[in-house]
Amino acid sequence: MVPLATGQQLAVPPFYCPITMACAPNSTTVDHETVAWMKRLKLHESREQRDYQARTNYGGWACMTIPDGSQQRRQLFSDMTIWYLSVDDAFFDEAEDADDVDLLLLHLDRVLQIPDAATAGSDLWPIVGLRDLRQRIEQFTTTAQLQQWVSTLRSCLMAAAHGASFRRQNPTQNLNDYVVLRLGEGGMWLVMAMIPIVGGYELTKAELTDPRVRALEDMASFLPQWDNDILGYAKETIRSARYGYPPLSNVITILARENACDINAAQHLAIMMRDRVMCRFIQLRERVLLDASANLARYVTGLGHFIRGYLEWARTTPRYTIATNPGDPATIDPITMPTTWAQHPSDDSPDPLPIPAIAWWWQQGSE
Repeated sequence: MVPLATGQQLAVPPFYCPITMACAPNSTTVDHETVAWMKRLKLHESREQRDYQARTNYGGWACMTIPDGSQQRRQLFSDMTIWYLSVDDAFFDEAEDADDVDLLLLHLDRVLQIPDAATAGSDLWPIVGLRDLRQRIEQFTTTAQLQQWVSTLRSCLMAAAHGASFRRQNPTQNLNDYVVLRLGEGGMWLVMAMIPIVGGYELTKAELTDPRVRALEDMASFLPQWDNDILGYAKETIRSARYGYPPLSNVITILARENACDINAAQHLAIMMRDRVMCRFIQLRERVLLDASANLARYVTGLGHFIRGYLEWARTTPRYTIATNPGDPATIDPITMPTTWAQHPSDDSPDPLPIPAIAWWWQQGSE
């Protein structure tokens, strides 16, 4: 296997995503309010970190990934995103003390269960921010939606904390284990919990447990995670070389190792695999829409908006285009991102990918 030279950029080709772009209005206003909320609650301990987060455009993220619904609810989603990713960055991705992480998780769990209860360290910014979010979301949710949101956020926090640690300590997982890990640790499930909350509707239990819907949700989590690896490979490589961070496992490095190929070939293979999943998502979503209720139709359409909106945001946000740490006086050229879209998939095979954990996606809606 021939690795990518230190600091060398791996050119990312256009992505195939035949989902219509949608963006709610007033994204600049939403972003401005999120930055003001972050500063008011003093998220992060350093001004450099707050300035970095302020440039990330979470208002654009919220308006592109969940364009359906009211601006007030979308504002909550935008604030929630900056809080979640701030906690992920500060405590999980580069954490050195597992005990500190576990203690923080216990405090956060206490806030989720009983937001008015005082906890030790209740003035810490992750706790202050979560308490505010927890109290605000009650205004917009039914009892069932609130319980689902609490359960989803608890799972996302625990999985993100322990998943990042596991990937650092076990960089040579096989592809199937890596897919299971990524599907479990992603905050993408939090987005899916927010789609009907922002939209102001509720799905029935039968709709939520429909295997076809579960497969669409799985794919809507898989695609942004996979795309994140493709878009973020150059940044991870640069940061590992510049700051000495242990490299996290990445789908490109795993495919290169398992197929004994160089990084460019592994990236091409990763894109072919995600294109096959994209084709499967479109096909299954069309079948679900044939007999979907109005609310379910909004939801599965929203899953597509999330996939497309993530790509629109990720290829422009400094979170992925700038590799240096906040406060680093040195400058590095921004990472090059694709500016066009592929018109055709690189692989449109109807066969399941050779990944046992997700083969069941191709079994849904085929009767």
